[in-house]
Amino acid sequence: MAHENDARWVELMAAAQNGDHRSYAQLLHEIVPVLVRVVRRQWPMGQATEVDDVVQETLKSLHSVRHTYDPARPFLPWLLAIARHRLADEIRRQKRTVLREVDIEAQDETSLGFATNSEYGGAAYGEALKRAIGRL
Repeated sequence: MAHENDARWVELMAAAQNGDHRSYAQLLHEIVPVLVRVVRRQWPMGQATEVDDVVQETLKSLHSVRHTYDPARPFLPWLLAIARHRLADEIRRQKRTVLREVDIEAQDETSLGFATNSEYGGAAYGEALKRAIGRL
């Protein structure tokens, strides 16, 4: 997948590898929208939060392995390989979760058939409570 900014990203990544924090920040700023589009396209069933999670995991992985990037090679294919692996990890994680979890029907937090705190109701309880507090 060729991208018009790949040559620029190669330069930014090479500068980042040499300790240029501004170049690294600029690179991250420019690649996030591309990563979001790619992950959405590869995972159309993914929710927005799930797509964001994959993008964040990709950025974390990029940060961890940035020293392995070879500036003599295109940047985008290297980045997309990382993104594909993080997406595969997320899909596998979700499949494992689905196999372990069982959906249950939503239940009311209280039973409508019983009055709550019925033994403590009424004016007598209020008066007894006031007397008890007064004794303290």
